[in-house]
Amino acid sequence: MKIIKIPEKELSKIVEDIDELEKRSGVKIKRKDNAFYIEGDESSEWICEQVLNALSNGFSTKNAFKLFSDDYFIDEIDIENAVWRKEKTLERIKGRIIGEEGKAKKTIEELTGAQMIVGDKKVFFIGRFDEVKNAKEAVLRLMEGAKHTQVYNYLKRLS
Repeated sequence: MKIIKIPEKELSKIVEDIDELEKRSGVKIKRKDNAFYIEGDESSEWICEQVLNALSNGFSTKNAFKLFSDDYFIDEIDIENAVWRKEKTLERIKGRIIGEEGKAKKTIEELTGAQMIVGDKKVFFIGRFDEVKNAKEAVLRLMEGAKHTQVYNYLKRLS
């Protein structure tokens, strides 16, 4: 049995998807407050946990359910730890990753095929292995101070 705690702000969205999640994963899910208890075989529990984590971090149902395929996985970068918990630096780096009106994030998603969520302290990715690897590399380069055009050109050379 696995127990997953979900932030309050994401509960209503996840509750809507529970029936479909149970059906697709073959597990039983019980809820008590903001905790979800998952029962099934180990593999099914693990996949269900990954999907719940994706949903709780802001991914759409469509993107989170891609994790049922063996071709897709979820990964993350903890940007808070990278900046030693300096709030101004954290906000600046998040701004670089998102870009003006979301342009940088959208461009990285288009050039790599990975889906991204920029959270309060982490960046989450869903995609195929190479897509996620390339998107993470782009984000890391932006975090290190590389110019956006350099990062985009790097991604274009990969395709």
